[in-house]
Amino acid sequence: MVRDETRWAWIGTTAPREGTPLKRIAVVLTLAAFLVQVTACTSVRNEPVGRVVAEDHRIRQKEGVAITGYVTPEGTRVDVNAHVSLAADGSLLIVPDADDKAREKPKEAFTLKQDQIASLYIKRISPVKTTFAIAGGVVAALAVLAAVVALTKESCPFIYSFDGTQWVFDGEPYGAAISRGLARTDLSELEHLREKGGVYRLLLTNEVDETQHTDSLHLVVADHPAGTLAVADSRGVIRAFRSVVPPRLARDRYGRDLSRWLRDDDGMAWQDNLTALAEGRPMGETRDTLELEFERPRAAAHAWLVVRSANTPWASHMLRRTLDLRGREVNDYYQALDTDANFRAAVQGWHMREEVFLLAVETLEPDGWREQGRLMGGGPFIAERRAMRLELSDQDGATVRVRVRPPIGFWSFDSFVLAWDEAEVRTTVLTARSARDAEDRDVTALLAADEGVTLDFPAAGSSATLTFRAPERRRGLLRTVFAATHGWYEIHLHGGVEPDRAALDALARQPGWIVGRSLSEFSDFRRSGVLAGTLAAMAPAR
Repeated sequence: MVRDETRWAWIGTTAPREGTPLKRIAVVLTLAAFLVQVTACTSVRNEPVGRVVAEDHRIRQKEGVAITGYVTPEGTRVDVNAHVSLAADGSLLIVPDADDKAREKPKEAFTLKQDQIASLYIKRISPVKTTFAIAGGVVAALAVLAAVVALTKESCPFIYSFDGTQWVFDGEPYGAAISRGLARTDLSELEHLREKGGVYRLLLTNEVDETQHTDSLHLVVADHPAGTLAVADSRGVIRAFRSVVPPRLARDRYGRDLSRWLRDDDGMAWQDNLTALAEGRPMGETRDTLELEFERPRAAAHAWLVVRSANTPWASHMLRRTLDLRGREVNDYYQALDTDANFRAAVQGWHMREEVFLLAVETLEPDGWREQGRLMGGGPFIAERRAMRLELSDQDGATVRVRVRPPIGFWSFDSFVLAWDEAEVRTTVLTARSARDAEDRDVTALLAADEGVTLDFPAAGSSATLTFRAPERRRGLLRTVFAATHGWYEIHLHGGVEPDRAALDALARQPGWIVGRSLSEFSDFRRSGVLAGTLAAMAPAR
């Protein structure tokens, strides 16, 4: 149904230097595009405290951001109604709302240090330009957070679903497809999409400093039996499982129990504490190790591992930074990715080695660990579920042991489950009934098929609203809807400097070099508060 394309690239090798660099459009990121006719879009995500402190100190005391809860190092969730202010020393000042009834303590401001919390539930209201007016509602003029996403999110478009009342951030397709030669189809589960008046509505936006090219966008409506879990596999096939079990054991390479993070789809995601790791360099090991044990289904020759995961926001930033190493020759690199199959294969080989975007999943066999497949990266703000088939016929015993070894700082995991006993899935593919961009132009035909004619978003602030006629419900079946999006994007680089050939050579030749570079840049960011490679970092000092 959806083509399987596994051509991934960030960096990996040096592009041919022959040829004239392509001319790029210089785009200046501005808030002006967000000043009128915007609709508030709300998302609540669980984010590690180290990343919140390091990356979000720019937004302290700004409207539209609030803590709704936090998780202790022991894994206990505490819900609060509060506003957050991040102090210069990295401590979190929490100011409860007047109607906060979730806490028994006095209603007064209090401070949490980083070692008192593992992660925070952060609620964000993100303004997104659109000409779509919600029936019975008033289009709000919110521009306060327009630059926040642009500074912390550096790849791929956003998909917002209309839930019957408001737009909700719901998908991030084709991450790391940084040139036409790497274009691919992604399936994004739209958990918040709801039918209203027989219609589904989506909002596709560009909110970052890049040009986005979307070749097609369809909805895949999956109707499946009640009590089953519907998930897309790596080939784009929707599967539904009657039996789903969490791991009975999950631990890291130090033997620490990770079950509280990895058992449930609860937004409590495991990822590295970059702050601590950056301060603890140099490091001898550049990989984490996560091992999970599941009870094996009886007499099953195969089962499916369902993983909800994403690349981290810092991994998204490092995508830009590794491209920055190419300086004024980056267009030669893009051209090679687009036209040279051997070059793309060499870059994919780098990814297979480093696993920054294609993570190997292994199972323990009688003769040792065996790779079963590769987990696709994505995100960083939306963690997607993917199903991977595990062959079990060569395994003995009643336990299935699974291992992943992600490069430090690049992956986030919400849950792992083992699934089996498939049920029938009835799928319907929907083409947009209408699609109009932010200037109210009809762009429906541009998104109808993968024919090389694309909907182009050349700058932050571009958007399009799509409507689909919802098919009739099938009695007794649940419905899960996915967006099938095919495209790619071009990150806007602003340095124009000479390539850093020594760094590019180390990147290509030294396994794990990218992790050391990542931690070094994170340490610099923590010290200076300036995110290298962004427009803000390149602005002249005043």
